Amino acid sequence: MQFNSQLKRVDVRRLRIADEAKDAFAPSSSFNYQMNTDLLNSRINSNQSWDFEIPFAYKNENGLIHVFAGWLALQRPFQTLLPQNKLIFVRLYDAKPRRLETIAWQYIMHTLSRCQHRNFALAYVAKTVELCPNSTLQKLTKLSNSRSIESAVMTLCSESRQSVRTQVKKFENSKRFGATGGSK
Repeated sequence: MQFNSQLKRVDVRRLRIADEAKDAFAPSSSFNYQMNTDLLNSRINSNQSWDFEIPFAYKNENGLIHVFAGWLALQRPFQTLLPQNKLIFVRLYDAKPRRLETIAWQYIMHTLSRCQHRNFALAYVAKTVELCPNSTLQKLTKLSNSRSIESAVMTLCSESRQSVRTQVKKFENSKRFGATGGSK
C-alpha cells in the first residue's frame, strides 16, 4: 500500500495520539533525558518550528541537494536499510538558509536532548520490550520470541545482565514510569 502525503503545518492543539499508538506512546512519555532540557534556549525556536525527523535541505545552483539538519535517515543503520533508488521526504528550501550553521548545531542539541538518562536507559528499553507486542518486536528487531525481557535488553544494548537488572530495579524503585521526563 502506498500513501500520498505532503508536508503541512498543523496547530499542535489539534493533535492527538492515535488510539492504536497509545501503548507505544505511554513509556516514552516517562523518559527522563540525560540533558537538562530546561537549560535549552527556547527563544531559538520562537520564529520557526523545526521538525527534525525529516532531512532539511537546499538545492544549490548545480542541482545538488545539501542536507543541513534532520539527517538521521541518512545515518546507519537507517541508510543501509534504504534501497539505492529509495525516495525519501525532504523539506527542501529554495535558497540556502542564512543561519544554516546555527540550525545544524541546533539539530545536534535537539538530538542530544532526546538521549535517555544514563541511569534509566536500559530500564526504558526493558519497559518498551515488555509493552511491545511480540509480533511487532520481532518485526522491528532480530530478536526471537523465546527471549526473556532481560535477555532481549542485554542483546539490544550489548549490556551485562547485572547492568540491566540494576537499572530496572532502580527504575521500579523510583516509580518513574508514568512521570514526565525532561530534566535531571
